[in-house]
Formats: sequence, C-alpha cells, structure tokens
Amino acid sequence: MWDNPTHNRKDEMTISNNKKFKIKYTKQDGEEVRRIGILTDECRGLGNRQKDNRPFLHYYDLDKKGYRYATNWEIL
Repeated sequence: MWDNPTHNRKDEMTISNNKKFKIKYTKQDGEEVRRIGILTDECRGLGNRQKDNRPFLHYYDLDKKGYRYATNWEIL
C-alpha cells in the first residue's frame, strides 16, 4: 500500500478524527509546506489516486481553512 518511503503505518496510528496533527509535504515545484490539519467526517482520509495509484491524504487544513490533498507528505 505504501510505495512512497515518506509514508508508513505510523501515519495511520497518529491520525484520527478530530485530533490535530502537523503535516509536511512537498509541492510539485519543490516548495516545502508545513501545516496543522485535522480529519473530519467529510475527509476521505488515506487512499490511493485512481490515475496513478499514488497514496494521498485528504484532510482539513486549519491554517488555510479548507480541504486539501497531500500526495507526498510526512506527519510530524
């Protein structure tokens, strides 16, 4: 399931509904982003993209106040 080395089973254990977490991910242009996130009932959580089967995390970004997808992330 986890073909990206920055993701591991620790992510599944440290992320739970309505609990804040720190996330770091790298955008396609190489910019590193750090945010505070939370999983809500509307989040898809962990999954794999259909087009290329890459793992993703769908979460609510508390800093930007909106839902986000991360495909290259690390939970801090």
